[in-house]
Amino acid sequence: MLKLILMRHAKSDWSQGNQSDHQRPLNSRGIRDAKRMGTWLKENDLTPEIILCSNACRTEQTAELMLEQWESKPALCLTQELYLASPESIQRTVHQDACDFGCVMVLAHNPGISYLISLLAGEDIQLPTAGLAVFELSIEHWSELRNSSRVRLISLTKPKAL
Repeated sequence: MLKLILMRHAKSDWSQGNQSDHQRPLNSRGIRDAKRMGTWLKENDLTPEIILCSNACRTEQTAELMLEQWESKPALCLTQELYLASPESIQRTVHQDACDFGCVMVLAHNPGISYLISLLAGEDIQLPTAGLAVFELSIEHWSELRNSSRVRLISLTKPKAL
């Protein structure tokens, strides 16, 4: 059974008005929450084997801070394709880049990440910053990932709940 972790980046810093959206880093709460979520994943035996990550500064920082919490270091694949991606683009990236990994994390942005979670869960879910959803998939290959009953939401976790 495959596991898919869909996560929204941690809280970003809006204080530098001269930075582009793509260059915005995390603020202090975002740094704290990224570490907290990394620890939660480790404690729940959900450390991914690969992180497919938007190449925006805030998503890359979120991933790096979580990696610091884990003994085993998953591959980190930064891609422009996940920057402000639609649900369809996110699924396409998983189909192409998840390879034979059993546990894959996608680290991206709203609204696309929340919309994909909602489609897979069959209910409206608005993910806060640093929130994540964990799905079990009754499929053998990532290319079979679709919005179907073969996908089951097993955890919805937010930093404020920890």
